[in-house]
Amino acid sequence: MTPPPQPMILVSVTRPDPTADPDYISYQQQGEEIREALMYARQAAREQIAEEEAPRMAVICQCCGASTIPDLNGCCEYCGGPVNG
Repeated sequence: MTPPPQPMILVSVTRPDPTADPDYISYQQQGEEIREALMYARQAAREQIAEEEAPRMAVICQCCGASTIPDLNGCCEYCGGPVNG
């Protein structure tokens, strides 16, 4: 003999809104801070590359009078003196 069928109970399951959870909000804010830091670093790297690739202008060295393009340290390529340029 089989047992009688059990009555079905329907339960309405609603999922909680994850955006209302304080942990979710905290992690979302942390993610935004990381994103902003990475975007800033990427932009700074792009600007540095553009600055390095920009053509350098020849200037007159005040120490030796040569027409020179300053090196990366801002010095004359001939005498090594400081060049404003």
